[in-house]
Amino acid sequence: LARVASAMRGPDRGEAVAVGPSLVAGGGDGVFAQRAFLPGEQILQDPYLASVLRIWPDRLNGPLTLDDIYGAASGKGPELLENGPSLYRGAPDKRLVGYYTEWGETAVEEPDERASVVEAMLVLAYNAYNSQPDNRYQLVYPLISKVNHSCTPNACVIAPENGPGEVICIKPIGAGDEVFVSYLCDSQLTHPLEDRATQFARNWEFVCSCPRCKALGDDTRRFSCPDDGCAGHCKGMTAESSDLEVLPCDECGRMPEEDVVRGWADLEDEIAELLKGLPENLYCAWCPCEEFAAKHPEHCLAGRWKYQLAEHTDCEA
Repeated sequence: LARVASAMRGPDRGEAVAVGPSLVAGGGDGVFAQRAFLPGEQILQDPYLASVLRIWPDRLNGPLTLDDIYGAASGKGPELLENGPSLYRGAPDKRLVGYYTEWGETAVEEPDERASVVEAMLVLAYNAYNSQPDNRYQLVYPLISKVNHSCTPNACVIAPENGPGEVICIKPIGAGDEVFVSYLCDSQLTHPLEDRATQFARNWEFVCSCPRCKALGDDTRRFSCPDDGCAGHCKGMTAESSDLEVLPCDECGRMPEEDVVRGWADLEDEIAELLKGLPENLYCAWCPCEEFAAKHPEHCLAGRWKYQLAEHTDCEA
């Protein structure tokens, strides 16, 4: 913390936050609270640098000019580049950097503009938030876009189509703590570690090192303890093996028998396949999914089933 404090730059928005080296491995800079915050409080407010209509990339078949980029970014394209040193653009070995560099060779006719166009596209690709509530725009902010991700966030982002974005505290934050938001939506945060890791790799090209992702047990795969009368759970382990391995019960400490774990694994695979076929096979999935949810209510698949059931009920109503 002393290293972070000595390297911090002055607060970017009033005295509430400051930018400094993140405590997250590979996180670059992060945003740190300069005072304590309680849930519900606004941590910062940030006018957007650029707002791009999400259907605009349909035009990427080119050819494009730098003026096209600036126009699409609500006339604020220059700000994307002027704030360049503070916003992530990807490392040379990243997939998106290679993709946009190759794209620029054919889509941008003016060689003198090519590097700037590619740079602006990378700023959007790595730093934009989808606008709320309808995801119509991609919004880039000078400060909000520097807040790092965690699967256990202490804040959330509000990104309206018009007006400044906000970061709101959702867990108590102490002075000097790093502010974290989730790049995933609430439902995606309930997905198993492997699914979340795939999202991070595909969309932002990073490996999450938050406490949930580094933990030995996957908190989305909670199997009810087989001991009668025990209310504890056995978490599936975040192991490389494709075979299910679990931790001892978090309440009684018992390790379930191997045949029980194999049964859980088979049941988990069955329910996952049934959920993939929803809503078309809703009535075929109803009985086994209800039984699974009753036996293992803390498992993420139980939550996904209940969500699908609620969606169906809402549509029927």
